[in-house]
Amino acid sequence: MVNEDIKKRVLNSIRSEQIIGMLSNLVKIQSPFFHEEEIVQFVKKECEKMGLETKLHQVKEKKITGFEGDEVVARYRGKEGKPVLLLNGHLDTVGLCQGWTKPPWGYLEGNKFYGVGALDMKSGDAAILVALHALKENDVELKGDVLFTGVAAEEGPYILGMYQLVKDKELQDCDFAVVTEPSSGFSHRKQFPCLILGAKGSYEYSITVKGKSAHGATPEKGINAVDDAARIICALKKIKLPHHPKLGDGKICTVAIKAGTESLSVPDTCTIKIYRLIIPGETKEIVIKQMKDLVESLNLLSKVEVKLRDEPDPQWSLDPYVVNEGERIVKIVKEACKKVTGKTPDIDYMDSVGDCNLITPKLGIPSIQIGASGENPHSADEYVEINTVIDTAKIIALTILETVG
Repeated sequence: MVNEDIKKRVLNSIRSEQIIGMLSNLVKIQSPFFHEEEIVQFVKKECEKMGLETKLHQVKEKKITGFEGDEVVARYRGKEGKPVLLLNGHLDTVGLCQGWTKPPWGYLEGNKFYGVGALDMKSGDAAILVALHALKENDVELKGDVLFTGVAAEEGPYILGMYQLVKDKELQDCDFAVVTEPSSGFSHRKQFPCLILGAKGSYEYSITVKGKSAHGATPEKGINAVDDAARIICALKKIKLPHHPKLGDGKICTVAIKAGTESLSVPDTCTIKIYRLIIPGETKEIVIKQMKDLVESLNLLSKVEVKLRDEPDPQWSLDPYVVNEGERIVKIVKEACKKVTGKTPDIDYMDSVGDCNLITPKLGIPSIQIGASGENPHSADEYVEINTVIDTAKIIALTILETVG
């Protein structure tokens, strides 16, 4: 057990100038998903400077995206090697969008730090790196190991970085995980500190409606695929979406429609893309059957095909999960939050999907999201509140000391 004096020294080592410096270095590196080369090399060097056992792990997906790149895996080795705490953060961002009124590659204004990915989630990456540096700076000897993964392609269509780690059995010895996503920003409460202990899962599928072409002046001679697709979209609300006591209701959303030509013709094909958020107990078979039954009930003249989007391999999925509040790691992080902030953290559950949808369902270990507060993730003038990044780093440092110290 690590004594109180060491804890105090470690926490005092985490200072605002370190957080701002690390966050500035991360945000100024442009790293939209599938283009993480520069930031991966930067984080690798930071881990090596700390003396962590560091390597690059290859991510490769040939079937759909053609993506091939690297991510960082670094281990803070303890004297006994057990238990193992996984600390995870994704290094990629979404692309630069329109509408920014602040410099998008790092700008400090009072307590707010602006930039693409400043909140989601380079703030979390900075918190982990500064926390690990504080332990190394104070020569803290741990009992167990800390495994840090700076993953690629989380913002992309298949969360490929974490999936590759799981698939390649790089995380088999991990006992629990903390992901420094901006939890309060994705929470319904939007208060810091906040622990995310579960999330819905997701499926995406397409509905292809095939009608019959005809001249636009004689539509009665054709079968309008767009009209029939519209009937399907309007009927989606008839699907009974189940309720979960923690995760809430399942959700369904039309995210894309593609149809028509420039000629004056009845469109004979229309494709709808559907995003479906699921709760425990729902399967791809259930989801597809619901949609097929709905289509059949409409008695459309068009032929309709319902198909799940292509997946990287048969084992890939983003499953729903719920972590029990009685888990040791949950209790430790809650206590760390109270010690650092003086507040008992809110417990909440998330609609969006992320790395934890692979960590807990695939590895069978509890995972927690705890991260900084801010606004506008994935949009213009994204910012993070610096004081909450500092507190997140301290919470991570205390969590390390209490779990593997």
